[in-house]
Amino acid sequence: MGSIQFKRLACLDNLEILHADDFESNFPDHFHDQVCLTLVQKGFECTEVEGQQLLSPTGYISLTHENEVHANPNLNRGTYSFITYYLSPDLLRSLNKNRHLRFRDRVIGDSNLFQSLSNLAERQDRLPEASELMPVLQRLVDQYQLTPAAVSEIGLKRSKIEEVLVFIENNLEEKISLEKLARICNLSKFQFLRAFKKSKGITPAAYLINKRIEKAKSLLKQKLPIVEVSLACGFFDQSHFYKYFHRYVGITPAQYSRSCNILQD
Repeated sequence: MGSIQFKRLACLDNLEILHADDFESNFPDHFHDQVCLTLVQKGFECTEVEGQQLLSPTGYISLTHENEVHANPNLNRGTYSFITYYLSPDLLRSLNKNRHLRFRDRVIGDSNLFQSLSNLAERQDRLPEASELMPVLQRLVDQYQLTPAAVSEIGLKRSKIEEVLVFIENNLEEKISLEKLARICNLSKFQFLRAFKKSKGITPAAYLINKRIEKAKSLLKQKLPIVEVSLACGFFDQSHFYKYFHRYVGITPAQYSRSCNILQD
């Protein structure tokens, strides 16, 4: 299946870098709390987002926004190698004069930007420093952000469903039913299911699994026992925890935990 490694920088809001070699991607709908920049080193990556299927070949950058639902199907059942930067939205906003930031392109063919980010991530002697990364990220923001007018047209719909998101975030270790979430919005479970998917682009069940997986990754980085992590994230069956973690992350919780051993601060 290839190899996967993580690095965490002690700067830029604990920016993380993932290296994957000969990786077989086949991820269902999911999202990240960060903006993800993926540099395709070999092969190509497919991203399905907002009803589009986007291909990023070797030498291109694939970009997804924070909390943006997307999938990465394996179209040709092959492998590819890539480097992903996980960027804090707050960091990028700081580079945009503290304004909300969206990017106009999801697939970026910029050889200079690609090479700069690759060189910094692949350097073996030491991790990149803020003084080295900031100019490169500033170039990304300056050249590829949407205009303020275009951003305002996108908007971010907010409704009572936001109460549901807070409830989920605060109760990931509990058993959360569709009926319980629907009651928060004073809707039937069927009305709530349609409203939630329209608002978030993903079903409540899939959203809940994503949030539990993200929490599990965070706890595994802290080297907590896998059984403890499973219970803390609402997985009361170990086999289900392993099944969903592998499906959404691409490796098992044990493999992820071992990969984090090389994570450097």
